[in-house]
Amino acid sequence: MAIQVDVAELAGLVVEGCLYGAFMVLFFISFHTLVKRKKRSKLSPAMIVAAVTMAVLATCQIIVDTVNIFWAFIPLTREERIIFLTDVTHPIFAAKHAIYFTMMLVGDAIVTHRAYVVWDRNYWVIIVPAICSLGSAVCAYQTIFAVRHIATTTIAAQASWGIALFSLSLAANSISTSLISYKIWTHDKKTRRVFFHGTTVYGGQNLMPVVRVIAESGAVNAAYLLAYLVVLVKGTHALEIMAGISTPLIGILFGTVIIRATMSSQHNSTMQSTNRSTAVAIPMVVQSQAQHNQTAVRVNVEYDWSDNTKEFQNGRKIATSSNSSV
Repeated sequence: MAIQVDVAELAGLVVEGCLYGAFMVLFFISFHTLVKRKKRSKLSPAMIVAAVTMAVLATCQIIVDTVNIFWAFIPLTREERIIFLTDVTHPIFAAKHAIYFTMMLVGDAIVTHRAYVVWDRNYWVIIVPAICSLGSAVCAYQTIFAVRHIATTTIAAQASWGIALFSLSLAANSISTSLISYKIWTHDKKTRRVFFHGTTVYGGQNLMPVVRVIAESGAVNAAYLLAYLVVLVKGTHALEIMAGISTPLIGILFGTVIIRATMSSQHNSTMQSTNRSTAVAIPMVVQSQAQHNQTAVRVNVEYDWSDNTKEFQNGRKIATSSNSSV
């Protein structure tokens, strides 16, 4: 038996309330993290504006959904309730989906902005995801306009626009996330330095945890969009549940990336401070074939881990000169 629209609306509000609570906790933590980071280094105000915008949209979403449930369940009978909840021309229906679509577009814009920053503010890199996001916005607001101003339209009639909307959003997120992950991964790979005795010493910050959290958040978002597309194509009322959880879920993914990336950055900063205060002794054994004996040359190097390649090269030069003198 297919799920009824009133059951789907009520279940969606319950799940949305749980996710909204989790999102607000993450929002305050991530907002504190952003403000604290801004005091230490230059930070684009776009991230703070995006975080506040998401919190406002998520709050508006749960308020509108709660009002919708109260209007449907308290004064109306079961038959009247179902008619009310399936009336797509009602203003509250347009308000719900306008907030949801706006939240989705804000999430797309944040991911695209991250790709733009990571790729050294290269506009050419983000052309495709930007076009996909623009097309998604057109589909979203065209759907809202249609259900508000065309009396004969239905959700089924707008299904093609919905499929295009979520397909373009999925493409924008997938492309931007892949670009970010690839850029950080290649940067991380280039900054690794392999030293002697099979020991690997990493110069700079370990960026692989950042790659993982971005890839994980992108995978969760892609899985949600795919699930939404499947439900939309099936045409069931479970779509109301998917719509209810979308707004706080996008905010949770945004906050998780900020918090985990900051934790990784703080961990790497601690490790670098420890390494800077430690003098690394590099034993080098130099053999003189003329005297048939070995002379141990110990070179003490105070490493600057932000430029360990140059320091290691200096150590090799010292060893070479010592070898020549022997």
